[in-house]
Amino acid sequence: MQIAKFNGKRLRAKYAISGDIGECPWSGMPVKAKVGELRQYWSYIGDKPQMPEGYENETIWHCNWKSLVKDDSCEIIFGENNEHRADIVGNNNTIIEIQLSPIDIRIVRERIEFYKRVSNQRLTWIVDATKYFKNTFDIEKSGQFYKATWKNKRQWTYLIARNTDCHLFLDINHKKNYLLKTWVKNGEIYCMFYEKTKFYFDYLSEVGQFNSNEEIIKHLTKEEK
Repeated sequence: MQIAKFNGKRLRAKYAISGDIGECPWSGMPVKAKVGELRQYWSYIGDKPQMPEGYENETIWHCNWKSLVKDDSCEIIFGENNEHRADIVGNNNTIIEIQLSPIDIRIVRERIEFYKRVSNQRLTWIVDATKYFKNTFDIEKSGQFYKATWKNKRQWTYLIARNTDCHLFLDINHKKNYLLKTWVKNGEIYCMFYEKTKFYFDYLSEVGQFNSNEEIIKHLTKEEK
């Protein structure tokens, strides 16, 4: 996780020293700061708490996206009983979920409905599609957009694409400055290339930490050593 309670504040691990002890804002369990050159995060001490289904271990890819925003817009807890933790709350209180691993379609549906109730906003998803995009997606120009044929499509991702309460952005290359915004209309899959820097200024600029395209791309393309 990026954020823990430490010295009475919600802080990232980079503001602590490796080994410092904080508290998970979600579960209340103790966490330890892990502060490396490239990655800084909080890790549970001992056994992890039982998280709601669908929550995954973080990778450098998750961390890179979360590094774009200020602490008070990262890992925000929602619900009277702390039901969900949004990865990012962006411009105009838009909730953004960053998902790498496959997730049960029922959990996706529940999460969409939950955030619709608490925010009355479309839920925006950034989904890692790097492992399957080249082998399963064929796209061809169709007017101002592209029409896609999606072989062996992942049903949970397709649900997001066809749900009018969501925006879906597929990250198809971590090193390139584009996402693939994808949606379904009248049973057909459409998409458009969408620069990651544009996504930042459209969705994150009010809560973001950077002002230049160069800084944004630099943080999004950090690699684990």
